[in-house]
Formats: sequence, C-alpha cells, structure tokens
Amino acid sequence: MAEMAASGKLKVYADLSSPFSRAVILFCRVNGIEYEYVHIRVLAKQTRTPEFQKINPTQKVPCIDEDGFKLRESVTIMRYLATTRNVADHWYPKDPKRRAVIDSILDWIPLNITAGWGPLLQSRVLAKTPGVGKLLNLETNEKLEERSEKTLLTGLDLVETVMLSGPGKFLENGDEPSLADIVLICQLKQLKVFDAKTQEDMLGSKPKIAAWMEAVENATNPHFEEVHAEIYAVAEQLQGSRKMTMSQ
Repeated sequence: MAEMAASGKLKVYADLSSPFSRAVILFCRVNGIEYEYVHIRVLAKQTRTPEFQKINPTQKVPCIDEDGFKLRESVTIMRYLATTRNVADHWYPKDPKRRAVIDSILDWIPLNITAGWGPLLQSRVLAKTPGVGKLLNLETNEKLEERSEKTLLTGLDLVETVMLSGPGKFLENGDEPSLADIVLICQLKQLKVFDAKTQEDMLGSKPKIAAWMEAVENATNPHFEEVHAEIYAVAEQLQGSRKMTMSQ
C-alpha cells in the first residue's frame, strides 16, 4: 500500500496485520487525512526496541506522533483525529446524544468482541502457526477457547439482533458509517485467519451482519480493500497450509 505524504508531521506507527492499526489507517484514508505510515512489524518485535518505546512505552500499535504530541490506543487516536480534522460529522457526531450512542458501542466492543476473538486467535491460530507460537510463547488452551468463543458468539448475537435492528444500514440505525462501524468491521475481518468452520460458526447465520459488512465496505472502498490486502493474504496462506496438512 502506498504511503501518503505527511502534513503537520502526523506519523502513524502501525502494522496492518492488526485490526486496531487498520481501523486508524482506514479512517485516515477515507477522510483524506494526510499522514506518514511507519510500518512497525509486531512479529519482528519492533515494538520492543528502545526507539519505539520512546513513541509508545506500552509497546503496542497503533500510535501516533504529531509534532511531538504522542498518542496511543486506536479509538482514542480516531476520536482525536475526528475532532481535530475537518471530517464529515457522521463519523463522530457533534450531537451529544448521537455521539453518546457511538461511544457506547466503542466502549462495548473491547469486552464483548475483542475479548472473544483475541484469546481465541492466540490459542487456535497463532499457537499452532509454525514459528509464531514459540516466538510469542503461546500454547493452545481448550478451556480458554471455549470461554472466548462463547463471549464472541454472545457479542455477535447482540450486534445482529440489537445494534442492526433498525432500518438504517449501519450500527444503531445509522444512515452513514461512524467510528464504531470502522472499529467493529476491522475486528470482524480478523476472523478470516481462522479455519472455515470457525468462520461459519461465528458469522454463517448472521444475515444482518453480512449486509452491514457489505455496506461498510462499499462506503469505504477502495481504501477498505487496500488496507485489508495484507490480512487477506495472511488468511489465504493459512488456509493453504491447513489444506496441505489435511491432505498429508
């Protein structure tokens, strides 16, 4: 993906294998926010270097540096950019009630979506990926997988039956996408790295989520596909490796 020229010396430190990084980069691209993309390779442990720790002591991506002002946490970064740049109001509405609704989703996602797929990814995918499990000191944990899967399924059911229950195409009856739509879809696209059965179990019987995802992609393309190209390639490689293993 081509980098955009920096304006106001905004640097975005990110790794597009991360849904949190993709959300920030996608928001910037869709809104024409100029930035310099600094690729930090998480699996290469580049977040642990002394140089990066000066940018973000928590050793995580994404984070930004704008003329010496450093900020971490993807949602916080997006809120900051939405309030300091001239972006369309629907992304983070000025109306306090509508903004509160968007904030409620953003606050809900970590404990009900991220807390589901995150541990599941570590145990079911990363721990079993040659070289990665040992590098990250991960092991499979069936009890953890069971709890995490239950958390994710419960969260997805709520999205399907409550957050997408209105006539609007986007979350909480929105006519246009918001920060919450970007954050959630970037996380759900991470499910592509799982095996086909897990993906089917999670999203196969969720027609409203499927329609919503298509609407968000259409509203943010071509940037959406460009930002997700890397994770799609990783998912394809993993699926190929699984097929080879099954055929042996």
